[in-house]
Amino acid sequence: MSAVAPSRLNGGGLNDGVVKAIYYVGIADGAGAADLAREFRCAAGAVVELAASAVQSIRDAFAEGLPIGSLLELARTQPSRRSLLDDLKRIYDALSGSEQTDYRRIVLGAAERAAGAVKEGGLAFRSDTLAERAALEEIRR
Repeated sequence: MSAVAPSRLNGGGLNDGVVKAIYYVGIADGAGAADLAREFRCAAGAVVELAASAVQSIRDAFAEGLPIGSLLELARTQPSRRSLLDDLKRIYDALSGSEQTDYRRIVLGAAERAAGAVKEGGLAFRSDTLAERAALEEIRR
């Protein structure tokens, strides 16, 4: 049993935490709106794949996918990088051990997929940048 039921975290919790990780990676190298949207789409696919093997409470939290509205809100409000990491830690700390393991795997998988998203019109000119790799390391901590 988790300290805070994952369903109670939704709307400001599990889904939004993953979106914050995606946004965190995206802004690391100054991604524009089109790049953020591309990264979000790539990461959303990873979330579906990774959540399928998670414990039931985590699987349920991601049953409806990721809220694109959360990404748009982050782009509009531009929260500090520190507040994004603090929110991720708060969410993680509210989960039980097995939930934490699965949630961490989903967050990191989504962030890694976002970092590896192709940036230039469908052609593989580059994948993750040094700044994105540094952002991934910050999320891992």
